[in-house]
Amino acid sequence: MPNQEPLYVDGAVVTYSAATGTIAPALTLTQDGTVQNASVPETSIETPSTSGLYLITAYIVTSQAASGGASPSATLGPVTVYYTSADTGFHMPNLTVGLLLQDGSIAPTNSANIVNGVLAGSTVINALAGHSISLSIGYASSGTGSGGKVDVTASGGAITGFLTWIPIGSGYTVGDILTVVGGNNDAVLTVTSVNGSGQPTGATITTPGTGYSNFTTYNLVESSVMVPMQFAYHFKAVFLGGLPS
Repeated sequence: MPNQEPLYVDGAVVTYSAATGTIAPALTLTQDGTVQNASVPETSIETPSTSGLYLITAYIVTSQAASGGASPSATLGPVTVYYTSADTGFHMPNLTVGLLLQDGSIAPTNSANIVNGVLAGSTVINALAGHSISLSIGYASSGTGSGGKVDVTASGGAITGFLTWIPIGSGYTVGDILTVVGGNNDAVLTVTSVNGSGQPTGATITTPGTGYSNFTTYNLVESSVMVPMQFAYHFKAVFLGGLPS
């Protein structure tokens, strides 16, 4: 009889040593949650006590698509695995996992923005004992801009143009419909460009409005606030066995 034989414990392959009569520990570690309008930061699943191969599975499903606003959209993912390599001892902070979408394609993110949209799949890592295995989920959506300001030109109380886009605020997206707060609160803009910080840098005047003053700075708010996506997730780490030293 060979000294080592593979066994199956809780669906995981572990190693039995006939010489010592012991088996490697079978670890099943899980992390679950429900999130709305937020990414999931780096979250520890568990700190393994044994170095070796771990099967990391992730399942994320949307229960509510993003809606409302001018052009509702939401992107779920990527899923990133953080661990310390048993091969090198180096911390691996950015392993982005390619996952299965509901249409059968594989991608790191899902922008379908539908109920029952899915990111699901797995990857295998060689993790070092005593160091946490963690995962994170990315999330981004449009129609959630806040804090924006613009200095306008006006004639007869109607907005005629934009003198300066004030570089503050975040979360704006091309296509967002904004109300200019001030005057009679009836001027409406459609965003045509934003910078890397999600601050509006250009727009068209959909409704010039009334009661606005020339060379005056006004706040910008979303005309229709988007209802963000809601999703649930399940992470699991299963110990597959140690590698020969």
